[in-house]
Amino acid sequence: MGADAQHNLGVMHMLGDGTSKDFAEGIKWLRKAADQGHGGAQANLGIALFNGDGVPKDEIEAYAWLNIAAINEPQAGKFRDHIDRRLSADARVLAQQRTKQLLQEIEGRQFERIKKEERKRREDMKKMA
Repeated sequence: MGADAQHNLGVMHMLGDGTSKDFAEGIKWLRKAADQGHGGAQANLGIALFNGDGVPKDEIEAYAWLNIAAINEPQAGKFRDHIDRRLSADARVLAQQRTKQLLQEIEGRQFERIKKEERKRREDMKKMA
């Protein structure tokens, strides 16, 4: 399932749209899409973390996800800036460090996913030969 579908499924569960409202299930799908670089999922995950919807409230983690989302989703920057005004200088440093860490984790997972797809493609080619 692609990141768009995962994001949509996460939002559906968060809102109870076409399915039962289930924050934990929604967060699970938003994380999957966010890990693949889906800006909307990253923004929605950040907002959920800020509000404590289905996860413990965590302003630093929320800031980090919204900071990443703001790269492709300008609206996410407005939410991030709202959190930024609430953070102490020390918390802001932690949030920026967490942003860097998340970006590295996302890049690592994307690299592993590409390697896995390439291995599968090679195996499929061998089967066809």
